[in-house]
Amino acid sequence: MYKRHARWAIALLTAAFSIAALAQNKPAMMFAGFSPAPLWPNDGDVSRYPNQHVFLRPQASEYLITYVQGQGDTAQRVTLHSPAHSFVNAAVTTAVSKDGEGLYHYSYTFSNNAASESAIESAELILEATDSSLVTSHPSWRAALATASLGNSAGSAAQVVRWNSTGDSSYIQPGAQSNGFTVASSLAPGYLSVVVKGHSGTPELDSATLAALPPDVRQQLSLCKSAVWDGQTVQVIGPRFPKSATVAQVAANFRLGLQRRERGRASTPGTELLYSALDSVNRPNGTLHGADLDSLRTSIPESLQGDLAALQLALDGAAR
Repeated sequence: MYKRHARWAIALLTAAFSIAALAQNKPAMMFAGFSPAPLWPNDGDVSRYPNQHVFLRPQASEYLITYVQGQGDTAQRVTLHSPAHSFVNAAVTTAVSKDGEGLYHYSYTFSNNAASESAIESAELILEATDSSLVTSHPSWRAALATASLGNSAGSAAQVVRWNSTGDSSYIQPGAQSNGFTVASSLAPGYLSVVVKGHSGTPELDSATLAALPPDVRQQLSLCKSAVWDGQTVQVIGPRFPKSATVAQVAANFRLGLQRRERGRASTPGTELLYSALDSVNRPNGTLHGADLDSLRTSIPESLQGDLAALQLALDGAAR
């Protein structure tokens, strides 16, 4: 299960950090570089893209779909619009605890940057393992388990925790935040990806319209609307590891996750010590316990304290 989405997860995290860096300094048009669809031409001339049917219109937060239906004298151009949800600049924080029955409790807070162009209307936490006992909730948003396309060449799908707002009044507006997004699971913590989706004024296409699209048009739109592309990807701590996960698997996940999380920040002695401890697992007879990291609490940055606590919980639950 870990290897199933490994390549996708690394690519998704890389895209997430690139998008986050641009989001802080660049206008919406820059996001077109992270769409599988080209920009809609200003003059409307799509003859330069003979096999392309889906285009991005950032100014409207939508995809424009265009294709010719029929042949000869009966041919006519069909034009449709589908919402794009990637024009949002979100941050997500996680708190993790473990109860006496062995369940891990994850609590998330979503913040929408004041400079964001869209309100947050939904989010999908993409799972790397399955847990039939997993429960998710929120006081007002709809919370459920679902399946989402990963948008890769293999056509893979993943189980996701999906949170959907219940209307305009529940959107997380730019400059605001919302908490109470919870997950209870037997899966120990590790780094996962959450896809945060911004609101678009363009309504979704209904199922009948989607089914009537020519196969090549539907394939292009499906890629644009996949979890990889249709939203902002943020790295978070979430339910990742079953009891069969090894210390080495936990250490590798946190090593990569921490490195990506701290990219662009000055390294600290505490952070380097934490990396060294995680790397020690790969040495002959190497192992690591949660208690081994207690001494690092006073030396790592405040921003990593929650990650360290999650790592200790994951190590204590790992198979040895």
